[in-house]
Amino acid sequence: MKVLLIGEGCVEGRYIAARLYKEGHKINWIAKDSTQQLFDNEVKANIYHVPIASSRCKEVIKSNSIDTIIYLTSGYRERFEKEEVEYDSLIPDLHAVLKYSVEYNSIKRIVFMSSVELADENNLLPILTDLKAGEMLCDAFSRKYQIPIAVLRVSSVYGEEFYDRAGYLGKVIGKMKEGKRISTTFSPSAEMDLIYGGDVADALYRVLIENKTGTFVATSEKPIKITEFFKVLSQRYNYSFEIQYAQDDGRELKSCKADRLKGELGWLPIHEFLKELNSLDQIDELNKTKRVMQVREDKIESKYIKFLRNLFENILLFLLAILFKKFANDYSDLRFIDVRLMYVVMVGMVYGVKQGLISTVLASVSYIYDLSTSNIDISFLLYSISSWMPIVFYMIAGAWTGYLTDKRIDEMESEKEEHSMLIEKYQFLRSLYNEMREVKEQLQKQILVSKDSFGRVYEIANELSNFKPELIMFKAIRIIENIMETESVALYMVANDNFNYARLMANSVNLKGKLTSTLKLDQLPGLKKAMENREFFVNTELNSDYPAYAMPIVDQDKVVAVAMIYKLDYNKYSTFYQNLYRIVIGLIQQQLVNAYKYNEAMIHENYIEGTVINSNKEFEDKLQTVESAKEELDFNYLLVKVWDDNSKIELNDFSDKVKRIMRNTDFAGINSKGEYNIVFMQATKNDFSEIQKRFLKVGLNITMEEIAVE
Repeated sequence: MKVLLIGEGCVEGRYIAARLYKEGHKINWIAKDSTQQLFDNEVKANIYHVPIASSRCKEVIKSNSIDTIIYLTSGYRERFEKEEVEYDSLIPDLHAVLKYSVEYNSIKRIVFMSSVELADENNLLPILTDLKAGEMLCDAFSRKYQIPIAVLRVSSVYGEEFYDRAGYLGKVIGKMKEGKRISTTFSPSAEMDLIYGGDVADALYRVLIENKTGTFVATSEKPIKITEFFKVLSQRYNYSFEIQYAQDDGRELKSCKADRLKGELGWLPIHEFLKELNSLDQIDELNKTKRVMQVREDKIESKYIKFLRNLFENILLFLLAILFKKFANDYSDLRFIDVRLMYVVMVGMVYGVKQGLISTVLASVSYIYDLSTSNIDISFLLYSISSWMPIVFYMIAGAWTGYLTDKRIDEMESEKEEHSMLIEKYQFLRSLYNEMREVKEQLQKQILVSKDSFGRVYEIANELSNFKPELIMFKAIRIIENIMETESVALYMVANDNFNYARLMANSVNLKGKLTSTLKLDQLPGLKKAMENREFFVNTELNSDYPAYAMPIVDQDKVVAVAMIYKLDYNKYSTFYQNLYRIVIGLIQQQLVNAYKYNEAMIHENYIEGTVINSNKEFEDKLQTVESAKEELDFNYLLVKVWDDNSKIELNDFSDKVKRIMRNTDFAGINSKGEYNIVFMQATKNDFSEIQKRFLKVGLNITMEEIAVE
């Protein structure tokens, strides 16, 4: 994306720019204040100090091929005291930006930052009605011109920032450090929600990536009492004054939930203000102000010094001209030369209008002085037009030559500025070319070797076609583990269309003994609802009873199984990994469905009629298949012989007893000696004693025929 942020420097703006830059997107920023440091040095961006409602802003959008616009409104949301009633409406600038977006068809998405306080209709103060009007204007343009616009309402944002740009928190800290009294617009019973800038950036990034429109709310969902807020800050900054709260007309914020962000995009706020206050690296507002003032003073001082230097050189030339005139009077060939006129022309041509006019004054004073020393009455100047002519010539010469010089200097500066802009554009294009070349090389490398590339995913998933149906589920577990980089995958077979329960078919080695063989979906309403709607499930609430991800496996609109991941690293709760998981399940889904159909179809053909016991030939084939594939698929199995000390076991009696003990992935049969054998998948010799207890309860005994490798 080629992103344009519009608005003054603020906490969320800096975090948004940093997040988008780290994700590989091009950053541009339009801000009026040229003295602000908008973000850290590691963020490379184009910064423009141009009016928003102007053709120059439109040129910025066109020249940079902007496709994403983020309109920042921190100054309207993070107000402090009641005295802050004067503000410039954002509507003219916002309207201009929306018009540019209509004219420039490449704009794919716009995000307008707004305030959660708009949820309270009784709290619409003038500055908030401006934000409300902004939302309505965005909605109107979106409906009329089909511009994809999202509104992100946020609470008070905090983070590592200069105090003068750190929103409400920064203003409070600034007052406390300066020892000034604080009068807040909150009432003593009010609550406030503070959200970390990084969480806001993450929410906005998810909205952009998923191309979402409409209104979203981003809050920490952990509001604190305003009294506690000021108490904590007062203790930290040794603030001794009493806080003056509003009484009758104080702000009472309503608690807002980020349900849509969490439900649709899997977003979660991570940071909590009270736990992280001590770790915030705030920068003193006074130092910042001093630095800004120093920059301004340096500029003024530079101009003043230049003027004084030129004035000194002007006076020096004037003195040289007077000396030359006295010298010229002694020579008949030089006394007819007007040295003062030459001086005025020279100064005007070199220094411009200002020094040209000063030289005119000096030359005129010198002329009048010469007349007075020649015994000519000064009052004669008032009546004799000819005596005025030299002064008029001096004025014309100084003004004209100065004007031409200033014009030439302005044209040269304009050419230099244009040249620097061309150099900047060239450097931008050069850097863009280099970035595109680097990205191309990275993408080529990723396509060739990355395990997250579609080619790699398809290659791994396609390996399922080389396995027999009874082993496909175990191979599917390994594929999901490999691609999703997790060791907590499980496959459940859905038992019926009512989604009451599901049976465990296969799972990762690390989950052995931690999962129940039967999953009661009625006890997991969120997961059950997702299965009923054939939707991808994400555990946004981080409920320990639920899996992190769950994806239904569908055959002709019928859910036959569900693939689950129980544990994931935090950084994998992202849109990328959610889409990757969907793709993986989509690629292996058909093979799993075929395996399911195969098992259903072969029940009567493989089993001895009326039992769950495989015939000798089928049992030997399955056992050989399992033995040959156990190393490749990295699973264990345990082969046991079943017998009864007291009598010979009848086939039907044996079938009725063992089907209550075996899992869906286990299988039983008759070996070449006519003995009853059972293969327990994903079992080792350490499980033998537990399995033996189950058999003893039904009057049977077992011995190990072969020890599985641990």
